[in-house]
Amino acid sequence: MLLHVYASWRGRLRDLAVTLLVLFGLQACRETPPPATDAVAPTAQQATATATATASATTSAAPTVGSTARPFLYVVSKGEATGHLLGTMHMGGDPDEDLNAVVWKRFEAAPMVVIEADLGSVDPVSLFQQMQLPPGQKLSSKLTPKQFKALEDMLASVPPGLKVDRMKPHTAMSFLVQQMVPKTRPMDLVIQSRAKKANKKMGYLETVDAQMKLIEEAIDAEALAFSLDHLDEMNERLGEMTKAYLKGDEKALVAAVFDPEEMKEQPEMFERLFTQRNAAWVKMLPGFFEEGAFVAVGCGHLLGDDSVVSMLRKDGWKVERVVVASP
Repeated sequence: MLLHVYASWRGRLRDLAVTLLVLFGLQACRETPPPATDAVAPTAQQATATATATASATTSAAPTVGSTARPFLYVVSKGEATGHLLGTMHMGGDPDEDLNAVVWKRFEAAPMVVIEADLGSVDPVSLFQQMQLPPGQKLSSKLTPKQFKALEDMLASVPPGLKVDRMKPHTAMSFLVQQMVPKTRPMDLVIQSRAKKANKKMGYLETVDAQMKLIEEAIDAEALAFSLDHLDEMNERLGEMTKAYLKGDEKALVAAVFDPEEMKEQPEMFERLFTQRNAAWVKMLPGFFEEGAFVAVGCGHLLGDDSVVSMLRKDGWKVERVVVASP
């Protein structure tokens, strides 16, 4: 019985890693320094300036594996419509160092760029409120003393105005994961920034609010507590996913994300995180591809039987992964 329970929770742990890698780009680029005190919120102008400065000042770490020789880049075509799909890793891969040059060439040639959600549409003041528990609630009351101490030790460098004990579980988890992956700029944020700088037309597949609701529901106090008890395993899992992505190893990445047994244990989680969203996006994508769009989404959405790639093919689209010639 204990082994069965642990196996089920281990599946949940992997689901958490998947959740954070799929949604983490949104969360990370929105985690700007909060107000100096809980009682005083910044003005909208101050908050916006802080967010901009934080995004600009973020530095990238050296790649852990090296530039991907096999990017998760696909050409999508049907009739006269042609576009591109790029699978991103929201955090852990440096967009300049780890994306093959062919990715940026196709990006530059595209008249339109589409990403999951508008990462620049967030109100920082509202964000600070969403990241914190309601007044009177404490995160420490939802964890054991040992777990909370481990969390405080891991998050010793969080912005001073955001107390660990006031964080919602998904906020704490996001900061926690930041300590486990290479300190790189969110790939999706860089893509959006470059697209806007080049005055490209932008498109979005869902709203920021929808993504926030999804990640908050997925990461509860129980999930955070389990992760704190298994930090080494979580770190290892995140490392496996990062390595597989940077190598362009589709087989390894599929195995890390979509383990059949774990999908049976957590079918609703996978259905909500992937299948339902993929189906909704596939209804929107033809219109974007008719405009020659370069579409960038979390790589997990392009892999597996219920992926965007698979669904597009079933709808009659030709989807081929770009082959990069060896140097």
